[in-house]
Amino acid sequence: MVPRLSKVITLLSVLGRAQANPCADPSQYKPDGQVPAPDGAVGCAAAVALYVGESFTASEATCTAMVDNPTSTTTPKEKMNLLGPFAYMAGPCCSGTPTVCDAYMFNPCATPSAFDASREWGLPGNLHPCMDVRQSAKPFTESATTCAATSTRYGQSRRLTSHEADENDKPSSNAMTAMMGAGCCTDGVPLCDAFVTKNICATESDFTASATPADAGGMTCAQMAAQWNKFTPSVATCSAKASEIGEGTDSRSVMLGAYAIHMGCCGKGVSVCAPFSLNAGVCKDTAKFTPDVKPAAWGGNIGCEDQLGMMASFYANTATCAGMNDKGDATMTVETGQIAAACCSDGVSVCTDPPAPTTTTQAVVVSKAVVVSSASVALGCVLLQMWS
Repeated sequence: MVPRLSKVITLLSVLGRAQANPCADPSQYKPDGQVPAPDGAVGCAAAVALYVGESFTASEATCTAMVDNPTSTTTPKEKMNLLGPFAYMAGPCCSGTPTVCDAYMFNPCATPSAFDASREWGLPGNLHPCMDVRQSAKPFTESATTCAATSTRYGQSRRLTSHEADENDKPSSNAMTAMMGAGCCTDGVPLCDAFVTKNICATESDFTASATPADAGGMTCAQMAAQWNKFTPSVATCSAKASEIGEGTDSRSVMLGAYAIHMGCCGKGVSVCAPFSLNAGVCKDTAKFTPDVKPAAWGGNIGCEDQLGMMASFYANTATCAGMNDKGDATMTVETGQIAAACCSDGVSVCTDPPAPTTTTQAVVVSKAVVVSSASVALGCVLLQMWS
C-alpha cells in the first residue's frame, strides 16, 4: 500500500504543473487518454508529468536517456530507458500518431507498417511484448553490411550468447531481428530478411522450414536459419568461424552440419557446407572410409558421413597435422586418428605419415571433429536471455 500511496501523492504533486507535449503533432495530444501499466491504466497527463516533465526537447540523447524510474521504490532508484514510456504513450496519448521520440525507436520489420505492437515475440513460455522492442536497439538502415554488423542497444551492446555479462560479446543484426520480426511483424518478415540465409540445405527441397527441433527451445528451422548472415558456400566460407552464431567459435561447417543433421532441419539431407567439408577425406585410403557406420561413441545415431560433413575442409600435411584443433586440446593427428579409428576400416588417418607442405597447398584449420552437443546448438533460449 505504501508504494502505491507514494505514487498517488507524486501524481497529485505534478498534475498541476505545466507539461511538455509528447506528440510530434501537438494537436494530437489527448491528456485524458489512458496508458496501460502493470498496476492499471495511467492517465496521459499523469504519465507525461511523471516521465517527461514540464519541458522536453527531443533528441537522440534526451529520448534514449537512462533515467531514474519515478515509480521505483528501491534506493537508489532503478534506471529506465525513456523510450519505453514514449512507446507506450504513442497510441493512447497521441491518437496513434508519432511521438516526438519516434525517430529513435527500433522497428524490426522489413515493412515498417507491418509492425504490430500488440503482439508478442519469443518462445513458448517466454514471450515478451512487441511494444518493448521499440526501445531494444538503435534504428539502422538495413544492408548487407549493417545486418551482418554488431547490433547496438541504447545504453549497451550485447551478442546473442550465454555470456550475458560480457559487454564485448555483441550480436549481428540478423540474429537480433530474426525472432523479433517473426513475432512482431504481421507478415513475419524481419528487417534484415533480404540479407539472411533462407535455406541451409545442399538440396533446397530437403529443408524442413517449419520443423521445431527438440533441442531448439521452440524455434523453427526457418527461424534458426534466419540468424545466419547470407554467404556463398565455399571451402573458405564454410571453414570460417560462424561469428554470428552461438559462441562464435565454431566453423560454419560445424554449426550448419549440426542444424542439418543433429537437429534434422535437412531431413535426411546435408547442409550447404557439406560439399566443402572434410567428408571422406579423413582416411589415408579413401576407399577405406565407412560412411554408414554409426559409432557407439557418438551415441549410435550419427553416421561417419554425417559427422565428417560437420568438419571444415582440411589439407593434411606435416604442418597442419601437427597443429592443434580449434578446442586446443589435441593435435590434428590425434583428432583425425580418433575419427579414423571409428570410420576407416583400416584405422589409418590422413595424418599418418603426411606429406610436407607445398606452396600450392592451402592449410585450413579443421573445426571440432566431435558430435556437437545439444547445449551448443540450442540457441533459441539464449537469444531470449540476451534481448528480453
